[in-house]
Amino acid sequence: MPRDKLHTVSVCCDGVSLAISSRQPISGIADLSDKTGHLLISIKNRAFDKALIRGFCHFVTEHMRGGYITVVDAPYLHNVEAVTREGEERKRKADAVIRLAGERTRQVEKILQGYADAPLSFLSWRDLAADVPGWIGEEVDAAYARNGVFRAAIAEQCRKMLPGFDEATDPLAFERFQLEEIPPLLYIYYLLDGGVADFYPGAIGELFWDIDFGRLADELPRVTELAQAHKGLVYVEFHAAG
Repeated sequence: MPRDKLHTVSVCCDGVSLAISSRQPISGIADLSDKTGHLLISIKNRAFDKALIRGFCHFVTEHMRGGYITVVDAPYLHNVEAVTREGEERKRKADAVIRLAGERTRQVEKILQGYADAPLSFLSWRDLAADVPGWIGEEVDAAYARNGVFRAAIAEQCRKMLPGFDEATDPLAFERFQLEEIPPLLYIYYLLDGGVADFYPGAIGELFWDIDFGRLADELPRVTELAQAHKGLVYVEFHAAG
């Protein structure tokens, strides 16, 4: 078991500021050179503007082995369920999520046209989720059903990251959002291309560091084994430098 210490180094490069974190010691950008970067775009997060997406593409092209961009769409339908009762309003908001996801996808595809010779690809959420080994989702669902430490961690993360959790019409729908996201994220962290570096303009939920450090081994034994056999999650919080 590795020491329970998170290593973080902050750098500025090519117009973006990066805070690179891992349970393994890291020195800087050079540690990313043999990795694949992955940008998962939250469709309602305004930080994902064209400049930030292009910044990711440029950084990957110059400093990494390759990269993927994924628009996270389907999980957001759970957030609609959380804040609206079943009926016309819920349908209207769900349709708006689908339209926004389509707009985001077209935006990304247009940007990627400018990097046609670069090792960058669009990977849809549907295709990503379809590639996740079934046992990961099964273990995550079983751990949640135990109503123990893992489920409490999900609820706490929802309260911190999702406004209106306690006042929601269906707060458990926020937790279903997390449950749908977690298996694909574990897959990309530890299996896709040997484990990608996750890029996001904000902090990662503490839940994923708990998994990475083996703190949830009792409830997620196979996932913990997968994480411990790997060099560890690499997370890159990045923003436009300024």
